[in-house]
Amino acid sequence: MSAAALTLPGLGKRAIAAPRGLTPLQAARQQATPEAEVRRSLHSYPLTEEKKTLKIMVPHYGIDWANNAFTKWYEDRTNVHVEWTVVEDEAAITQLNLQLASGDYPDIIMGFNWSPFELTPTVISAYGGEGVFIALNDYLDEYAPNLNQYVIPEYPIAQKIMTMSDGQIYSLPYINDCYHCQYSSQKLWVQTQWLDALGLEAPTTIDEFEAMLQAFKTGDPNGNGKADEVPLTAFPDWPLEGYMMSPFQITPKKPWLYNDGGKVTASYMQEGWAQGAAYLQGLTSKGLLSPEIFTQNIDQIRALGNNNQIGAAPGVVQGVFMTTSEGTPGLWSDFHILAPVAGPSGKRQVFRDFDESHLANVFVITDKCPDPALAVAWADGLYAWDATIRSILGVPDVDWRAAKDGELGVDGEPARYAKIPQPANDSGEDQHQSWAQLSPSFRNAKDRLSEAAIGDREANTEVLLYEGCHDQLEPYATGEDVDLLRPIFTADEATRVSDLETVIVDFVKEQLALQVTGQADPNDRDPFLEQLKSLGIDEYLELQQTAYDRVSS
Repeated sequence: MSAAALTLPGLGKRAIAAPRGLTPLQAARQQATPEAEVRRSLHSYPLTEEKKTLKIMVPHYGIDWANNAFTKWYEDRTNVHVEWTVVEDEAAITQLNLQLASGDYPDIIMGFNWSPFELTPTVISAYGGEGVFIALNDYLDEYAPNLNQYVIPEYPIAQKIMTMSDGQIYSLPYINDCYHCQYSSQKLWVQTQWLDALGLEAPTTIDEFEAMLQAFKTGDPNGNGKADEVPLTAFPDWPLEGYMMSPFQITPKKPWLYNDGGKVTASYMQEGWAQGAAYLQGLTSKGLLSPEIFTQNIDQIRALGNNNQIGAAPGVVQGVFMTTSEGTPGLWSDFHILAPVAGPSGKRQVFRDFDESHLANVFVITDKCPDPALAVAWADGLYAWDATIRSILGVPDVDWRAAKDGELGVDGEPARYAKIPQPANDSGEDQHQSWAQLSPSFRNAKDRLSEAAIGDREANTEVLLYEGCHDQLEPYATGEDVDLLRPIFTADEATRVSDLETVIVDFVKEQLALQVTGQADPNDRDPFLEQLKSLGIDEYLELQQTAYDRVSS
């Protein structure tokens, strides 16, 4: 999601003037031929002369799955009708687990690819080993030509992340070469109008960062005459530790594991984690970091954002903590991505998750399915470009259109398509146009960046994301050698890792909350590490290491 080069208000003097280039692989992806970009489906339609039905479970996600324009279009194309089982987002994994345990589940599980309803590779491996999710290997050569001819040749990682430790493939991938998503857990958005109002430059060190927050607290940067500013805040779904721990310690997203010279390493086991927690505790004690970051919900943080009370907050986009209005400059577009600040070592760094957007958990077929070959072909058809863009954006010439001559994409190159602005959905009603991003689909780098940046580029989310990540984060990003490929576990390993990870992650989250809010001493490391030992951290890291060695070899 992104584009060209803009000067960030309030950040100009500290911005990186010479943006780094793309890697050779990224450059090759962006130079795809027009013929490759079309990616017409390699299936003959309809898939079946006689109408067939597939039963599919999906998360709700604000979608009317049954009365949906893409559902109708794809049924007309394939002659396959879908009976939907829709589960509410917050209870989706619980409901799925209950149905899988009871034996009462549908033919297909689709769209469980995001938190809080994420079907992890660990779980897929476990149910695959039990035969609940069927192996697809024998079906892919004949019934998945789009996957084999379009997806895997351009993204060989797809083959890797689909294949479990037993050599079987139980799920189909979602490939979305989303540049900014590689920094999802590392983005901190700062209110640049507040910087300008106070005559501040963007901070480059932790001391300057604290001074900025102090000025936000006392300088009335929102200009309402009240001391109501919240200098730094967050909420549990988008926590702070990715950005705020980085000055002290490389910190990926939960479960906070990275590759240190071939060794699987947990951020929270390192001394830098304690230093970061102590720094955050200091910010909280001075009223610069909201203690509600561990308890408030999205509605509460958005109320602060919409009232111009937030100075800085993490999030994949600004819409996490406030209302946005695409194409229309406003309060939301005053927030820009902040470059990392240097910690005690003087190093500025952010973690880059190179395979963040390549998921292998979007589509599994269960042993209840009467026609797995049809199910594979039905899913594979979604990798064709016309199906992908409709499934994600909606109806052509209603929700999106072909780009016009002269329109530029997010990356400043000629655009291929443009979103058509839609009225804000203030009613909360389900949308009827697309499946959002909850099905198999395939978007390479050029697909993403060739979306037209319509209107004011400084009020275009994709442009702000691309340029913010490219100019502010990429110069300080870790390399692929620090990233961990998604692990592949045996069925027994998967079950054990799942159990261990649950208790360890819960403990680390609980302790971080206590430390940041001043109820525990971050520097009292021995009890913290001893408790981790009692929870099985050594076994957990050993299992992760075994899985990493398996994938890397």
